[in-house]
Amino acid sequence: MLLVLASESYGCLEHERVALLQLKASSINHQIKYFLPTWVKAWERETTTDCCKWERVKCNATTRRVIQLSLNSAENFWKLRYWYLNASMFLPFEELESLDLSYNGLAGWLENEGFEKLGELTSLKSLNLTSNYLKGTIHINDLKGLNNLEQLDISDNQFDGFITHSGFERLFVLGKLELLRLDRNSFNNSILPSLGVLSSLKTLSIFGNRLNGSIDIGGVCSAKRSVVSDRVLFDKEESVVSVLWGLSAMGG
Repeated sequence: MLLVLASESYGCLEHERVALLQLKASSINHQIKYFLPTWVKAWERETTTDCCKWERVKCNATTRRVIQLSLNSAENFWKLRYWYLNASMFLPFEELESLDLSYNGLAGWLENEGFEKLGELTSLKSLNLTSNYLKGTIHINDLKGLNNLEQLDISDNQFDGFITHSGFERLFVLGKLELLRLDRNSFNNSILPSLGVLSSLKTLSIFGNRLNGSIDIGGVCSAKRSVVSDRVLFDKEESVVSVLWGLSAMGG
């Protein structure tokens, strides 16, 4: 009964509203009051507005559950300092479908509060971590709960590899992944076999890494469109290679 009353009072569910305020207070640019003003007013109890109407928040029109958080540039737009995030703070949003944490100066996670926690967001369809300071190796087993993920963007970071534990079959947890952006990291050729099991992949972008030698992207990856360098796009469906600057065909 209390949950119903809270939902009627604030529009969104009370525990998700509280989670948003906690996220703002502990993690997101809490020293600048003009940033996310509706969040700040709610925190200071100047208003009890429906958190589904707060900026950068989108809710399901029927359930009133939060389904999208657009927190790009929310903490540190100019990346003047490192940000270490507690990913458990997103767990209350059980129906979250889209999470954008790009352009935040995110350098890592609190201990045991990283990808393994994001992997518990089983409704997530889109995850954007581009233009941060994340580095090291992604442990695929940490993403085992992301069975509905369709888009993953980790471009412009410092990642250098995947760990698949007992074989590449671990990547089947990303069986619905259609778009994967790995640009401007430190991946080398050892990543290619791991990409080969992403059966639903339609678009792969991997330029600006440490790939070398002759690469048969068609034999490695099922993606129909693959960006393998800063200028070359391979379109498997059209069987052409195109120059990215204007995408003019080089061959037929």
